[in-house]
Amino acid sequence: MDTPRLGVYRADRSSIHQDGSLPITGARPAILKQRKTLHGAAAYAAAALATFAALGVSLLFLPYISRVVFIFFWPAVLGSAVICGLGPGLLCSVLSVLVVDYWLILPSHQSSPGAPSDLMAMGIFVAASSVVSMLAGRRVRAEERAHAALRENAQLVDQLEQQTSELEAQVEESQSLTEELELASTDLMERTAEAEEAAAYSRGILESITDPLVVQDADWRFRYANEAASRVFAGSSHPEAATIVGRVMWDVYVELEGTPIAQEMRRAARDRVPVQFDAFYPERGTWQQMSCYPLPDGGLATQWKDITSRKKAEEAAHYLDRATRLLMAPMDPELRLADLARLVVPDFADWCSIDMLDERGKLRQVAVAHVDPSKTQWARELNEKYPAKLDAPTGVPNVLRTGAPELYAEITRRNAGGGRNRRGASTHQP
Repeated sequence: MDTPRLGVYRADRSSIHQDGSLPITGARPAILKQRKTLHGAAAYAAAALATFAALGVSLLFLPYISRVVFIFFWPAVLGSAVICGLGPGLLCSVLSVLVVDYWLILPSHQSSPGAPSDLMAMGIFVAASSVVSMLAGRRVRAEERAHAALRENAQLVDQLEQQTSELEAQVEESQSLTEELELASTDLMERTAEAEEAAAYSRGILESITDPLVVQDADWRFRYANEAASRVFAGSSHPEAATIVGRVMWDVYVELEGTPIAQEMRRAARDRVPVQFDAFYPERGTWQQMSCYPLPDGGLATQWKDITSRKKAEEAAHYLDRATRLLMAPMDPELRLADLARLVVPDFADWCSIDMLDERGKLRQVAVAHVDPSKTQWARELNEKYPAKLDAPTGVPNVLRTGAPELYAEITRRNAGGGRNRRGASTHQP
């Protein structure tokens, strides 16, 4: 079996740190060979073989070594102790004494104590060889411990080198990640600045719109209201409107459900098409022109404009034109006045009555119209049953005398010619 080689690292003098430590990287390995040793039964067999080999050599040179019969056994004992250890060395010493006594000390081939000098020589040999074996055994064990320590140190050095390599790789990777993170951070800051600039630009555009504008998400939750819309919400009668952002539209404006406003807004969100329409808002009594634009995220942007003045002007012009055409039509005046009363109802009033003075100076109702056609005859009968007195301080007689119109928030017998009281508005004009 091959014996492993051990590496001991030597550093160049120029690579020594100022503090006296040696660097791991850049060190050069120096190779030490471990001496081959035998263990177990092989060691004891080798010791016996060495003993008999020494016997053979001694028999060959017996005529010349009569005074130094142990001369060739010393190398056998020393070699056994050095190579195989203390036990095999002692075995070789004992076997050497036995074979010398049996073959080399006269009388040969007998195991007898012999002369005192021979006993002394054998004792000295045994004692000396034992000491040599012990020393050699200690040396062998010391070398084995030294080699074991060297192997352990070599493994530690390898581990340190591997850990150093891994640490250097991690440091390089960390530096690379740090650089990438710095680049990403710089890019993110630039993109954030661009996004903030774009948001500020967009907000400036939205705030520059003088008409109210709101943005709702896919769940009809208000996400944005420009300054004009905020002013409208602040003046609303709904307590939640002041903090409209974050609230659902249909939770705040419950009364809009089912109205044309809600229908058109839902159509724009559902069909994802822009929708523009005019709508009347009963709470304020105003007309609004509303424009709804679907957004990519499923939401809706809604802008509206108060067009009440325009609607009133259009309605006034429309009814004035129709009234003018009725009055100028070539037909009986009373028929024209009846058409005029029907023109007023129901857009301007729930009912309309037109009274004139006849040639005898009496007040006569020439036309009457009601939102419920069945009530028209009832209105005529009411006027016949309770005719107005020309000297009445209010109502139609007073308007005819003074030429000034009158407005009543409640219609009573006094200003409507008698009968039961009716809630509504009464206007008399000359």
